[in-house]
Amino acid sequence: MPSDLDARFHRLERRLRRTQLAGLGLLLLVVGLAARPDDVSDELRTRRLRIVDDAGVVRMELGQDPKDSPRRSRACGLTIFDSKGDERGGIGTMDDLSAVMALDAPVGVGNPMRDRAGIMVSPDGSAQILVIDNAAEAPARLFTKPAGGGGLELSGTDASKKLVRTRRCTAAGDEAKETPAGG
Repeated sequence: MPSDLDARFHRLERRLRRTQLAGLGLLLLVVGLAARPDDVSDELRTRRLRIVDDAGVVRMELGQDPKDSPRRSRACGLTIFDSKGDERGGIGTMDDLSAVMALDAPVGVGNPMRDRAGIMVSPDGSAQILVIDNAAEAPARLFTKPAGGGGLELSGTDASKKLVRTRRCTAAGDEAKETPAGG
């Protein structure tokens, strides 16, 4: 029959083996981590990259829209989200060959169409900078034309007369027009 001393010695040997294995594992982990900072990849290929905040909310996403995207044209680029996870803007290229940058109002502020500021270069090379108010109207737009030139367009709605008044200022001169609202 083993003595109490033999049993204690056997337990001590097992603990020592476990400690040695744990020490070896820790050494391998430290060596592995020490080697990683110098490892640099020349290329990272992925279809989507999501950056989350400390609460786990996606705040930025690099990727392409799904094939059934509700946008006018499918986009690929950087989408920015607020702390609630709602889209607040982005920058990218569209399948229709335009390039865009947009900023959106928070969910629930103004018109459900949340675009409020945008920059776009069209496939024909013309460009525009647009600001949109909470009623989803565009009171100011800077624009260029494909053949050259451009100007500033200011618009406003006169609800009592159901008219949209637009003033266009270019180097060639100013022009003003009125059109039926909603038309």
